[in-house]
Amino acid sequence: MMAILSTSLRRVGFALAISSGAVAMAPWPGLAAARQPAAPAARYRLSATVKVGTMPTGVAVNSTTGRVYVTNNGANSVSVINGRTRKVLATVPVGPHPVLDAVDPRTNRIYVGDDLGVSVINGRTNAVTTTLSIGRGNAGIAVDPATHTLYVAKLNLAEVVAINTRTGAVVASIGVGRFPGGVTVDPATDTVFVANTIDGTVSVINGRTLAVTTTIPVGGSPNLLAANPATNTVYVPDFDGDTVTVISGRTDAVTARIHITGLVAAAVDPRTSTVFVTRQHEMSVISGRTNTKTQTIRVGRLPYGLAVNTRTGVVYVANQNGGTASVLVPVPAKRG
Repeated sequence: MMAILSTSLRRVGFALAISSGAVAMAPWPGLAAARQPAAPAARYRLSATVKVGTMPTGVAVNSTTGRVYVTNNGANSVSVINGRTRKVLATVPVGPHPVLDAVDPRTNRIYVGDDLGVSVINGRTNAVTTTLSIGRGNAGIAVDPATHTLYVAKLNLAEVVAINTRTGAVVASIGVGRFPGGVTVDPATDTVFVANTIDGTVSVINGRTLAVTTTIPVGGSPNLLAANPATNTVYVPDFDGDTVTVISGRTDAVTARIHITGLVAAAVDPRTSTVFVTRQHEMSVISGRTNTKTQTIRVGRLPYGLAVNTRTGVVYVANQNGGTASVLVPVPAKRG
């Protein structure tokens, strides 16, 4: 099993004994804005490097408050960053080996998956208010801000657990493929996409019925995928190969394959239909309109998770080695 996993995955303990998973997409400011993408920024540049905790892996952004949440896998904590000042406001202790997190901007709650369950952080007080005890083997984590439903992939059980975040109750356990890792939500269609790393497939879940509607073969070792609610498109990086598979959420069919080596994770800015992927020591920028790479930017050592502030277009990348988060800002295209 471990033979199929990348070096980056092994560094965060992507094994049955330790949690791992998908990059949680930060929800966008509004559905209307997402359905009308603006003109994409021409370039991005590295603006700052923020020191966080040991072995940061996951990033989530509350685009309403501008705060950024970085999970520190080696320190059992979450660093809270002020997106405006780029200073760490607080360090919040959570459960063992947190890897990934997700934000519900409407409730200002942050959900952090770890070895034992999910820690829930109040975004106003920067304190853990409760822990959802759902057992070991937690991987990808994503929240639907429209329904306030949390989805957590269970590696050992080949299933995704759906949780009502208002009550903390598990409302469904949904069987998917082997070793589900990445989870992403398209709130515009109430659809959940799960990357099954060993099977080389993506399971599609109807958020209303909480049942799998189809399974899409993508090949390789898919994991940290991302959805664009503006275009109903999903982007699936392959850890073992050099391909980002593009899936139409309307037809559940593969529509394109983008070739970039050393892939780790994906994130999307729905306003501009721009896709970001971490790879080796870099972040690559992809145009979602043309499915071509437009730029590669050097970030920190061994980048893993990343997320976008969908109001400002700023991208945040967690760099495992060195304990930092890179901040990348869009550079508007010159007029005339």
